[in-house]
Amino acid sequence: RVRVAELHVGTYWAVLDRDRRCWCRAQVLKNCLPSATHCTAMESRIEFQLVDYGIVVNVWLQDVCVLDERFTLCPPYAVHSALAKLSPPAEDAFRGWSEESCRAVLAMCKGQEILTAYFVP
Repeated sequence: RVRVAELHVGTYWAVLDRDRRCWCRAQVLKNCLPSATHCTAMESRIEFQLVDYGIVVNVWLQDVCVLDERFTLCPPYAVHSALAKLSPPAEDAFRGWSEESCRAVLAMCKGQEILTAYFVP
């Protein structure tokens, strides 16, 4: 059983991603459980980045397990990247990317070898 005190920022664990219905390799970004010293008691989940998907999820303590050492040997499948000098149009600056802007970028990439692209503000 995992203890709250073990979940330090930057450490790697196996977490159950209920949306994907599978266990994933993950890195702790923020531990906001009540016994953590820097968070309020109102927050009750741990924030992880799924290293093979590149997305951030909030996970209950019961959905965290020790990551078998064999799974720490291969590098993450997701690579953090950005398109150079690409930003939302001025009218979208405060809201982030509009649906129309996302479609336009995806259209420019059509026919290119792309696995998955997530637009994160």
